[in-house]
Amino acid sequence: MPEFDDPETLLDRSVDAQRRILSGFKGDPAVRVERWDEAQSPRHIAISLTGEPTLYPKMNRFLEIAHARGITTFLVTNGTNPDALRALDPLPTQLYVSVTAPNAEVFRRLTLPAHDDAFDRLRESLAIVRDLKTRRVVRHTLVRGWNLGWVEAYAELDRLARPDFIETKGYVY
Repeated sequence: MPEFDDPETLLDRSVDAQRRILSGFKGDPAVRVERWDEAQSPRHIAISLTGEPTLYPKMNRFLEIAHARGITTFLVTNGTNPDALRALDPLPTQLYVSVTAPNAEVFRRLTLPAHDDAFDRLRESLAIVRDLKTRRVVRHTLVRGWNLGWVEAYAELDRLARPDFIETKGYVY
């Protein structure tokens, strides 16, 4: 069984990394010192970027610690781990589900999923999201020639989730 970072350590290291990234801006005359000071204590975090964050087995504790520190949490998932969504407690401040395809065929071609039933898992996650008592967002990332079009199919997926917000982004390569 792989070892996972402790949630408190993970959050502390994330804040430390933020501070390191911003350190060079302190001496910039275009940067107001009070804004730089404010940025030393992040108030919002996005849990996403590399991999699927719901696979982290200590996500609930991570969310608890962040919220206890007054940090709002934005969790971004690809929706292929519905059991993890059911188990979220506490809930993130805002939950994003990335919907990158209108149907199973396009989903397989575009995402090369690890599981044959990944699109079914996504649909299951969207149905779960509908009842979660947090802000919910369905995010469509559209790529010309890959997944653009299929308006009714996307609308059906959106209706499954009944999100508070729907975001549409374009990807250009």
